[in-house]
Order: sequence, then C-alpha cells, then structure tokens
Amino acid sequence: MKKLLVFFAALALVLAYATPAKAACEHITIGASISFLGLYQENNLDYNDDAEDAVSYYAEYVDIYLENEYTDNVKTYIEMDLYSPFHDHYNKTLTVEQAYIQMKEFLNPNLTLTVGKMNVKWELRPTWGAGTLDNLYPEGVNGSLVLNGYPTAICVTYAFNEDITVTFAIAKCLENSFGGSNSDDLDLYLVRYDQNLQDNGNFFVAVLYYNDLDGNLEYYDAPTGTTHDLLASIWMLNFGIDYFLQDESLELYFEGVYQDGDSDANIDFGTVAINCGAEYTFKDSETVPYVGLDVTFFQGQDDDTVAFQRINTDWTRTLIAENDFFGGLAGWSTGSVLTPGYLGIKLVAGMKNISNEKFAVDFIVGYFQADGDLNSTSRDDALGWEVDAIVSYMYTEDVTFTIGFGYFDPDEELSGAIQVADPDGVWTAVVGCTIIF
Repeated sequence: MKKLLVFFAALALVLAYATPAKAACEHITIGASISFLGLYQENNLDYNDDAEDAVSYYAEYVDIYLENEYTDNVKTYIEMDLYSPFHDHYNKTLTVEQAYIQMKEFLNPNLTLTVGKMNVKWELRPTWGAGTLDNLYPEGVNGSLVLNGYPTAICVTYAFNEDITVTFAIAKCLENSFGGSNSDDLDLYLVRYDQNLQDNGNFFVAVLYYNDLDGNLEYYDAPTGTTHDLLASIWMLNFGIDYFLQDESLELYFEGVYQDGDSDANIDFGTVAINCGAEYTFKDSETVPYVGLDVTFFQGQDDDTVAFQRINTDWTRTLIAENDFFGGLAGWSTGSVLTPGYLGIKLVAGMKNISNEKFAVDFIVGYFQADGDLNSTSRDDALGWEVDAIVSYMYTEDVTFTIGFGYFDPDEELSGAIQVADPDGVWTAVVGCTIIF
C-alpha cells in the first residue's frame, strides 16, 4: 500500500510538471448586455396599402464579454453574441464576435500589437443628438461609411505622442478557401492616421484596399435592373474631421470617401460618399436642448460608372428611410427596385436632459432624393419625406427603455419604379429595452 501511494505521488508530480503553465490574470472583467426589441411596420416598404403585408416581430440580443489583463501591457478580450433573428425566431445564433490578444509596448514603447478576431468600426460620430436612436440598437447606432465588421486581423498601432497615432492592419473579412483553391476570399489592407486637435476635436485620414478574389461583392445595374458579381479590387480614401467651437456648444463635422478600383466587369469606378453637418447644444439650459442639420450623400450609378459600393458598412440616421438595421431604405430597396445612390437631408432637434437625466428625446425631419441612373424613365428623383420621434427613459444607469415612431411619405413620382399608381405611406413603431452589467 505504501509503495502504491509513493507511485501515485510520483505520478502526480510528473503530471504537474508536464502540464502547461497558465498565465496568471491580474484583473478579470466579466460583463454582458441584454437587449429586447419589438417592431411593427405598416405597408412593409412596398407603398401599397391594399396588400396585407404589415409585419411585427420581436428579437432579443445577448452579448457576453470577458476581458483578462495579465500584465499592464497584455490583455485578451472575448465577446460572444446570442440572438434570435427578427424573421427566424426559432433559430438562435451563437457566434464568437471577438477573440483577440493585445500587447502594448511590443518591441517598442510606442507600439501596440493586436491579433485575432476584432471589431473594426469606423465612426466619426458614434452618438449624435440626444442618443435615443443609439439606444434602439444592441451594439450602438450604425454610422460607418467604409467599415463595420469583425475581421480576423493583425493590427499594429504606433503612437507618436498622446495626440497622434498611425495604424496598419491586414485582415480577412471573408475566408472561404478550400482544398485546391485559395481564391474565394475577401481581404482588407489599411493604414490610418489619427490626430486630436487640441482637445477641440479629432481628424483622421485613411486608405483602405479590398481585394475581392472571387466575386464576393456585387453591384446593381439600375438601368437593366440586374445584379452582377463585382470581381473587383477596390481602394478608398477616407477622411474626416469633427470639431467643436464656442466651448463645445457648436459641433461641425465632415466625412468623405473617394472610391476607385479595377473590375473584370464592364464598369468604371470613381464615386464618393459624404456625411456632414452641424449641431448646436444649448448647454446653459436645464433640459440641454439642441438643434442640428445632417446631410448624407451616396453617389449613384452614372452610365458606366458604378454606384458607391458599400462594403461591410451600416448606415442609420432615421427609423425608416435611412436605416440598415430594420431593413429600411438605406440602399433604397423598394420592392424589386434598387437605387443605391441618394441624398438625405435631416433637420434634427431634441433635449438631452429631462427630469435630471431620466429622459431624452429626438425629433427628425428628413427629405430624400435619388441620385444617378434609375431603372424607370417615368420616375422623378424625389423619394419622399420622413418624420420621427424617439424617446428614451433611463430607469437606472444600466437600464434604458426607448420607444420610437416614424412615418415615411413617399413622393408621387416614386410610382414609376414600384408599379404602384398612388404610393401609400410607411409607418413604424419600435420599442426597446437594454440592460448593461
């Protein structure tokens, strides 16, 4: 018996030395957010009140994240998402959205290396107005002209000082390779320069290059009403400035993108996208009211010049017309018609602090007009008007309730494209509840 105990003790000692050492964590953060959304939409964007096509659906989103800090310079981050799609409630989806390791002072005191699956979301203004629209989205409002995704990447950031950084990245946005072929991928290469402007704002300029090796991207040919594989290599010059004046009461912003590239298809590039505007906040008032003007422009197709190609982007500025998340008209999908180019002009106003930061409200009035070649000669450029009202109630610092109502009034000339003689309006009601812990 004694010999047997000695044997097991020796075996345990051997196994202990053979087990790989685990890195000790100095700090562990575990968190999550739970969002519930409900939506009702009348006419379902076909502008025909005679059809029974109203939709109503619910969805829940759960984000779970784990952040481990091993030293002052090394950390890992893992985020998992569990959600039920609006239109397929029974098929829940669990995905690993992010899983990366970040190493500061890597080979150089000013160098940071990040490797793995990470969120790359470029937004000049992550939140605008009173932020109520932002509360209706599980991961925040979408305002990315060039990039919003979770690629697997190698990212290097060099900080020249506290105000200036340069970032380089190589990423796989889509990995579809298989035995005997390495061509069905979507690769991304980028370099970006960021600079803080003396605490009054920020400026950035970046160049992105997408290498689409096997037609993962598509473009819509408006005059013929057909969709084709793009089979292209695309590069973009993206730049923006967000600047505050008058003690940060007046915000001025501008973001532009020039897009060009080469394609196997018989099309040309050379298109732009722009978002700009101004917002003034009355900070001396107890309710903190604000007013603003926001302008969005996506260049449409012009003869053989293809429309601006939105790759891994999401653009949301209203509840209906300019809304990617709820399947709205951003991209201008109207039944069987697609008009990628458009101009959107929004007047916005609201209050950021009602009843000691318990309530916030946003009002949006928008006008939308198509840009570029359309697939109907009888159609005018006008698309329609929209009016939105959104209110958020902060029950606690961590729990927020939001409700929004929107109405889109289509222009009469829209009938030339959707085969509806007298297009009817679209209205939407959205409710949301989110807890972050």
